[in-house]
Amino acid sequence: MFDSPKGTRNPSDVFDRTTGNMWKENNLSMDLKELAQKGEEIYTRNYKDELEKSHHGQFIAIDVENESYYLGSTPEEAAQKAAQENPGGFFHLIRIGFSGVYRMGTLLSNADYSIF
Repeated sequence: MFDSPKGTRNPSDVFDRTTGNMWKENNLSMDLKELAQKGEEIYTRNYKDELEKSHHGQFIAIDVENESYYLGSTPEEAAQKAAQENPGGFFHLIRIGFSGVYRMGTLLSNADYSIF
C-alpha cells in the first residue's frame, strides 16, 4: 500500500483501478507490481542487512524514486513520515524481518474445545 495518510496525499494523484497504475500530477505513472518490485530491490540491495539487525519488527517506507527510507513503529507512522517528506512520492512498505506487512488469520471465540 502506498497511499499517503489522510490529509497528506496530493489531491491530483489518481489511482486507476482498471490499469493498476498510480498517476501523479505530472502524468508519471507506476504500475503497482513495478513499485513493489523496485521497493523490494532497493530494500534488499541497500538496507536489509543493516536494518534487520537493528530495527527488526519496525516498518520501513521506501521512496522508490530517490531510494530514501522512513522508519516507524507502525505502518502508518512510516507512511506518514514518508508522505511529509515527499507528498507526491511512490512508497513501498515493508515490515523489517518479516515476509509481509500484515498477518491474516481467523479468530475463534466462544468455542467449547472440551473433549468428553
